[in-house]
Amino acid sequence: MTIRGSGKKVSTGWWLSGGWLKATTVPLSLCLLTQLSSCVRTEIRHVDTTPSPIPAALLADCPVPDIPEPFTWGDSLVLNERLLTSLLTCNNDKAAIRESEKIRNNGRHKDNRIE
Repeated sequence: MTIRGSGKKVSTGWWLSGGWLKATTVPLSLCLLTQLSSCVRTEIRHVDTTPSPIPAALLADCPVPDIPEPFTWGDSLVLNERLLTSLLTCNNDKAAIRESEKIRNNGRHKDNRIE
């Protein structure tokens, strides 16, 4: 076979022998295989778990400072500082409990399963 105007001969054997078909079939098949495998449905399994307990350090009683005998004005200031520190510690513990309960409840669904 010759190309018009150029006089060059071109072999048609490659096109007709199936070489072109073999060369394009493999990449096309791989492309289609990846497309089909991306549509595979994966199964979701829910696992029942027991809730983790709240740490004992958060449930411990808050320390109450002792009132000194004799009680003076200077002792009153020290006692106020200790009481406020104890109150702040208790509030931090309660906030940590609320946060852990919030995390625990956000992970649960209506049927009590955790994802």
